[in-house]
Amino acid sequence: MLALAACSTRRNPDFCCSDPASCGASGTDVDVVPCLDPTRSFCDDNGAHGAPRTCIADPISSECEAPGDCTNPARPLCIGNRCVECADGAACDNPTPACNADTHLCGPCTGPDDCVGDPGGGECLVGACVECADASDCAELTAPVCEPSDHACRGCRLDGECATGVCDRTRGSCAATDEVLYVAAGGTGLNCTRAAPCGTINGALTLAGGSRIIAIGPGTFTETLIVTGNRTVRLHGAGAGAVGATTITAGVTNTSVLVVSGGATLTIENLVVSGASGASASGVRCTDASVTVRRSRITANSGGGVSVARCNVELVNDIIDLNGGPTSSFGGVLLNDLLVGVTATFAFNTVINNAAFTATIAGVTCSQVNLTIPLESSIVYGNGAITDREIADDGNSCVAMHSVVGDVTPGPTNINTNPGPFTNGHLGAGSPVEGTADAAATLDHDLDGDLRPAGTGRDPGADELP
Repeated sequence: MLALAACSTRRNPDFCCSDPASCGASGTDVDVVPCLDPTRSFCDDNGAHGAPRTCIADPISSECEAPGDCTNPARPLCIGNRCVECADGAACDNPTPACNADTHLCGPCTGPDDCVGDPGGGECLVGACVECADASDCAELTAPVCEPSDHACRGCRLDGECATGVCDRTRGSCAATDEVLYVAAGGTGLNCTRAAPCGTINGALTLAGGSRIIAIGPGTFTETLIVTGNRTVRLHGAGAGAVGATTITAGVTNTSVLVVSGGATLTIENLVVSGASGASASGVRCTDASVTVRRSRITANSGGGVSVARCNVELVNDIIDLNGGPTSSFGGVLLNDLLVGVTATFAFNTVINNAAFTATIAGVTCSQVNLTIPLESSIVYGNGAITDREIADDGNSCVAMHSVVGDVTPGPTNINTNPGPFTNGHLGAGSPVEGTADAAATLDHDLDGDLRPAGTGRDPGADELP
């Protein structure tokens, strides 16, 4: 019988690779391998002097007695009678950020001590100095995520990047555990914890106190929600897309779905709001309060989409469509009785296919607005029976800018071009309005959380085409 001797492996002392790209090209699965022998301190990664990824003597150094003897800019320092590259790490950058104390050549880092003060960051990962190896290295509240592509800390973009399951996409911060109450379809919990969520949003509202976030899972919730008094509530859904959405629909006939009044502050995000029935029942109604609607879809509310009177208002990244009807006083958005001192933001919204009673402009209506409200980088098109007007303004206060507006005279920075067709309020591929939003805009995401811009310029409306 043939006996097989036990085998073992050892590292070839001549082998090296200075960066992940060189290591990957070696056909092995090793990380960065430096040259530790001072007599063979140079890693010939690309094989310029022989076999690739081999430790050799420094091929471009020379003898010296004073700094002036070192004329090669790649070896400008005279140390130990040899022209060398660095005295310390300040002269070295990624992918070779560390100065070897023996050879005085730049090479891969071997630990965090090599990265102290390095512009690449204070953590050593696969030979390079980076800001973070994982999320534990990201201490800033507004940059809690370690981006895998470049190992730099950034703001959260998705709920799944946060331990609480709630990302504030606008600030890039994750909600704290004690800020959040949880609601899920079919939930039976009484305290609205993540482990035992409540089954209704109103159940969470009774626990919300002065200021809380209510995280609502996917599904349809048939409830009328009223937020009033000195409190701040944020309703954070699972999304407003066609799949996996959180939908709130009217629980009472002739009543708006979401009502905020009496000085309260309500933020809704990642939600679908629909199903208000009755000529005066809108999807969102704000009176003498503050309301913010982000990354949401306000759709199919028979009394109109969003109604605001004497409120601070922010509408960003929203689809507002299919609202109103032959008996409603407005269609998509009504901004009414806004006094000087009120704050108002309207940007990257898609207001389409809304209706109102005969001879009413059904897109955006501005009535008794005593401040200038730019309607920025939005689509207001195909609303109501008056086909040559989309924005009703009794005082020239609501001014469309860098938008797609179906008016006879859209304005100097706007275009009147059919942007459709749409699918669930999203732009279709090849839309002629792609890339026409304000070039100076800084909004970095869309309704679905996708990054803006995806192409050479941002797209108007709530959706960014891929």
